[in-house]
Amino acid sequence: MNRLENAIEQLQALKPHVGGAEIENAIDTAIEALNVFDLLTVFARTLGAFNEPMPPAPLPDPPHYLADVGLSVRSFNALWRAGYETLEEIAAKMDGPSKMTCIRNFGNRSQEELIQKVHEYGLRFAWEYTKEEREAAFRKNLLQNEGRSKSGFERKVRKT
Repeated sequence: MNRLENAIEQLQALKPHVGGAEIENAIDTAIEALNVFDLLTVFARTLGAFNEPMPPAPLPDPPHYLADVGLSVRSFNALWRAGYETLEEIAAKMDGPSKMTCIRNFGNRSQEELIQKVHEYGLRFAWEYTKEEREAAFRKNLLQNEGRSKSGFERKVRKT
């Protein structure tokens, strides 16, 4: 006898000793709920739902470090001196091609090489997203950060 059947029998045995229609109705409802739950667990077991482990959540892609993506020495050194470490960081922070040319020793060839590498790894620059995609990402970021405490500066910016 399993625990559900035992709980149902205990509730049925308790019913004649308890006075009041409301309590009897509550016991009847509990018995019905346990019966339904018992049927559902039997059904789930027949389908094998409890036998198969849940698949693990997919891990986020690891960052693509500049040293590992195969950039030319000139491009790598220029980006490294500018403070960039990963392709994801570059793709997110570059507002446009004009910002690339502001990096010392980073000319047109380096710019073309970087754009090619970013696309090769399935990334896009910030300027390549549509307005709708940027707004959706902004809303998602707001939802993720909703519960976090905000500094005074963030609160002032948020009010305006």
